[in-house]
Amino acid sequence: MMPKKVGVTKKISTQIVPVVGMTESVEAELLSTMKKLGIVRAESYNKLGSINYWGLDWKKAIPEVKSFRTPDTLGLPAKLMDWTINDVAKAITAQQAACIDAVIKKIYKRFSGKKDQKTRKELCKQLKTLAFLKNPLLHRLVRKQFHRGHSWVKNQIVYQQVGYNCKRLYQNTYQLELAGLTRGKRNKIIVKSNVTSQLPLHPL
Repeated sequence: MMPKKVGVTKKISTQIVPVVGMTESVEAELLSTMKKLGIVRAESYNKLGSINYWGLDWKKAIPEVKSFRTPDTLGLPAKLMDWTINDVAKAITAQQAACIDAVIKKIYKRFSGKKDQKTRKELCKQLKTLAFLKNPLLHRLVRKQFHRGHSWVKNQIVYQQVGYNCKRLYQNTYQLELAGLTRGKRNKIIVKSNVTSQLPLHPL
């Protein structure tokens, strides 16, 4: 008997649209922002990717990272840093869920007989809490399956809806206004897309 599926795999798609207009100053600021956020991403993975932070609610990740890295040390707006930390925390949560799925399958394979039903049930129950850390078998299986995350991504900026605006200039051409390093200042870029649904439009 195979275990019930713990979670449902979500498909994530990435839309890529070409930038056709951007000033040199905006390009320089975006590249600088990406570099700064790359540091945040790497440090967040290093901190939150530890098994000691297993099961941490992603909503509580920000104060954990800001306990040793504050936005002002990198010249970053707090919101841009927060959104990147949340993105990392959600990715780690997904990795942990995948690890649990894999370990449960190993448990069912190792304790497959009807006489081991109670053992299987108890082990799977412990996996849903931090109790597995005190169980030598589970702790070993999790450590073997879960590879501490690291990030070398230095070309990404995570925005929530309040961090950008988008409007159509003319057919297939749109203007994005993105939150920058200076409070109240937005960086404007022009992009091309022939699929309206690729871009989240809302009034400027």
